[in-house]
Amino acid sequence: MSITAGHQALIRRVVTMTDPPNIVLPNGEGKGLPRYVVQAAGGAQTPADMTGKTRAFPEIVVRVETKAWPAGQYFIESDALVAALVARFPPGAKFDGVKIDRAPDVRPSLPVTDGVLSIPVVIRATFIF
Repeated sequence: MSITAGHQALIRRVVTMTDPPNIVLPNGEGKGLPRYVVQAAGGAQTPADMTGKTRAFPEIVVRVETKAWPAGQYFIESDALVAALVARFPPGAKFDGVKIDRAPDVRPSLPVTDGVLSIPVVIRATFIF
């Protein structure tokens, strides 16, 4: 087992959402807006204890992408998609061997390019193998 098993668990949790927008997986083809663009973002591994077990901290970034609204207007659609994603990963949630220790980290939106608003959401977990 390795940290990639944790990445896969987090990605499966996104893919199995009820009524999600389009989902673009790592190295997958682009899809229309709105969409979640999923990326395995790394993480770390460290010895968990003297028994030889390993504690891993997998991390993914999901970019919530919607059509950019005219300047000065509020982004209601992107807020709803971010809220649904964050709700899927509450602190304390356990699934597929991983545990969410803290709420997802919603980052400031990236600069609008090609009419697309992109909001990164960092999701971190812990698991022992």
